[in-house]
Amino acid sequence: MAEQQFVMSSSQIAEIMGTVGSPLIVVSELLKNAVDASAENIDIYYNREEQTIAVENDHKGFTFEEIEKLSHPGTSAKKQATNLTNENGMFLTGSKGLGLLSVFLLCECAEIITAPKDKKIYRIILEKSNGTVEQFVTDQTSDKEFTKVLLKNVDKEIIDFLSSESEVRKLRHICTYLYKKDLVPFPTIMLHIFGQSAQKINFSCDFPSMLYDVHFNYRKETQTVHFNCVSPGKNICQDEVVFDDFQLQKLQEVMLTKYGIKDTIPTRSNELAFSDYTAVPDFEGRILVYEKSLAGAQLKAYGAGVNIYVNDFALYNYL
Repeated sequence: MAEQQFVMSSSQIAEIMGTVGSPLIVVSELLKNAVDASAENIDIYYNREEQTIAVENDHKGFTFEEIEKLSHPGTSAKKQATNLTNENGMFLTGSKGLGLLSVFLLCECAEIITAPKDKKIYRIILEKSNGTVEQFVTDQTSDKEFTKVLLKNVDKEIIDFLSSESEVRKLRHICTYLYKKDLVPFPTIMLHIFGQSAQKINFSCDFPSMLYDVHFNYRKETQTVHFNCVSPGKNICQDEVVFDDFQLQKLQEVMLTKYGIKDTIPTRSNELAFSDYTAVPDFEGRILVYEKSLAGAQLKAYGAGVNIYVNDFALYNYL
């Protein structure tokens, strides 16, 4: 058994604390790690009786070299040079080891059980209190690769919160499968809540008719925003509009000529030159606008009225 010290700077800890504002974000980070590993199946387990949360996937386990790097959890080797996608062609979602560190927002001790290509089963125990990583090879073997992240002694109130209808609904909207369905090779995600039947999280739907259905996406390669507002029966421009100039005056001209919008309210961000955003990744999103009398029921059934995704996963503020 080898024991190593965490190397976590105060800035790393502050960044994690500032980013992870909800237990569901911790779960979503673990899901992202499993998707990055090219998993075909992911299982989430909430067990109130044992006070555990677990996320298990059926593909790549950690290699021995990666296990050694767990003593430096604030960094990630996933995104390097041309290594930008997983085996299924999906863009990698993580870059700073956030998923691993975020578990300490919910527990003091976490365990990773993993079987890499050598089929040996490794156990890695992470302790928050003394900042250590213990890693060792068990005397067991596995006939397949897998990785399971187990959070121990989680408060029952947290598990109750994650198991609530509202949080499960948010989980169903975690990725663009919501409206892309099989266009993106998402793994099958199953949620197991102790005492309940397992439920599939890959949720998609045909949205009911709405006043306005707005699709938008930003393409970093061309530095353009593509905007399309569909509104059956409304006499407005329903063609795709491409923005390649983000100066306020140019934006106001497009709003006036395309949509007849005369008055705008500038925000602080309008004062910044677009060159300040060259590091922004591709993103996409959707805005759903329903009749006022129907909006409450529709949003309850289908989630937030604004969904914004980067690399096919929802941004935290829109989860």
